[in-house]
Amino acid sequence: MEVNDPWYLTGHMDLLLEMEENVLTINELKSISKDGFKKLDAPKGEHVQQVTSYMMGGDKDKSKLVIPKRYERNTDFAYITYISKEALERSSKAYKVFKVRRNPIYEGIIKEKLDEFKEGYDNFPKKLPTGWTPCF
Repeated sequence: MEVNDPWYLTGHMDLLLEMEENVLTINELKSISKDGFKKLDAPKGEHVQQVTSYMMGGDKDKSKLVIPKRYERNTDFAYITYISKEALERSSKAYKVFKVRRNPIYEGIIKEKLDEFKEGYDNFPKKLPTGWTPCF
């Protein structure tokens, strides 16, 4: 995914699933330790932010991702699938799937960061995003 307006945002979605005819839905895959997997009862916040950014940018994507015209992209919800690393080693089927709906709170956090980054990028070197230090 590549978005340049209204902010700069890139990312690589792991999968686009056709869960409904001609509608593609994001599915992000995450491996997790055996202990982490057992304790997992909700998606991790950073992964929710990741798929939220993909949903936010879905209709603004200018990448070279080739999707036949008959498909539309679902930007209302996504899936995060956690796979136990133990399952990967033993070829068993230990996985958990969480449906993540777009959330205005997460979107607000992401937009704030993206706006700050864009302002710093557009006004470089006079202004940098908070916490950034030039390396020259």
